Amino acid sequence: VNSSIFSDGDFVKITSDTIWDSQRTSSTIGELNFVKDVPDSSSLTMTNELMSDYTTADNALIQKITPVRNINISGLKIQGTLANNSHRGIVITNGINCTIDKIQSYDMDIIHVQLFDCTFCRVINSLFQESNASATGYGTSFADATQDCSAENNIFTDVRHSLSTNNSIGGITRRILFANNIVTDSALALGLTGGDAIDTHAGAEDILIIGNVVNASSGSGINAECRSATITNNIISFSQGNGITHQNYTDQTGWSNISGNTIRNTLGNYSIAVVPNSASFSSCLITGNITDLHEGSGIRAIPGDFQFVNLVVTGNSVRMTGNSTSSGIDIEAVLAGTVSGNTVLAAAVGITIEDGQSVAITGNSVRLASDTGSTTGYGVRLAGSCYGCVI
Repeated sequence: VNSSIFSDGDFVKITSDTIWDSQRTSSTIGELNFVKDVPDSSSLTMTNELMSDYTTADNALIQKITPVRNINISGLKIQGTLANNSHRGIVITNGINCTIDKIQSYDMDIIHVQLFDCTFCRVINSLFQESNASATGYGTSFADATQDCSAENNIFTDVRHSLSTNNSIGGITRRILFANNIVTDSALALGLTGGDAIDTHAGAEDILIIGNVVNASSGSGINAECRSATITNNIISFSQGNGITHQNYTDQTGWSNISGNTIRNTLGNYSIAVVPNSASFSSCLITGNITDLHEGSGIRAIPGDFQFVNLVVTGNSVRMTGNSTSSGIDIEAVLAGTVSGNTVLAAAVGITIEDGQSVAITGNSVRLASDTGSTTGYGVRLAGSCYGCVI
């Protein structure tokens, strides 16, 4: 580093050509930081440890940024046109400690509020309504290397993707909190398709989705494609897709915590689905969820070409529709796991474990009951190559 242009306290962005998710968005790694010290003419000390590895061979770059600081936008009303004019409501780039509070935003085609390369920023206590037909339709978007930001206590109506981390160009979105928001009719009233109410793209990690209420999403209620996520205490009803989906589309080993959620009347395949599409999960926790009235599985953990390591599925309550042929809890390819203390009402299969190794299946309560009063299925079923399991 030619450190002569840097000073203590400078706001910087560190980037590289290294790809984070080669199978999805091809986002490249990057993060925000602050200069703590300039010890000599060729080195810098950062305030925070780096989250990624950077090498000269991959064109690693450290860039000084002049930020906007301490911006407060409050009490604003924004009205878009009825035509599709590809507009955004509020955009903040390179922001530190900025707050958008108590605004009302209507009829935004692309995005109501978007933050690029921001840190310590909040979108709170606001109302967002309608994304026009055939538009991108985002409510709040956190993009590029935005980190340590939140969207809390907002209301979204008729917005395709109400809360989202978007694709990055030189940066991974990290440590974003979506908390206590209310989402209703996510795109359904306007006929838009594929609208996950809460949506995190692959170029992200350590996303917290806590205490939100989602009613009627045209896609999944929550669709996390990021490396790692904590999804807890949300209430989801009538999603056209899955209730909650966590798909690891990054090239990095991830982890997942899906706990304490209530999911009702999912119209898609599954209430909760954990699927490592591009890389595996080193740890996965699915606990204390309530799933009610579903045709597809209540809980499904299928890793594809990978194996789950340290999978824990405990204390969940699953109630299937009386004629569903799916398993209440469906798990495949587990290397070390626990399935315990779950209560399942299903017509065909209560719990399926396929290709499981060292899995403890204990203390579960399973009842088989169909609308017709007849069942021909299994309470607990082991399939494929299972060994070292305890029932």
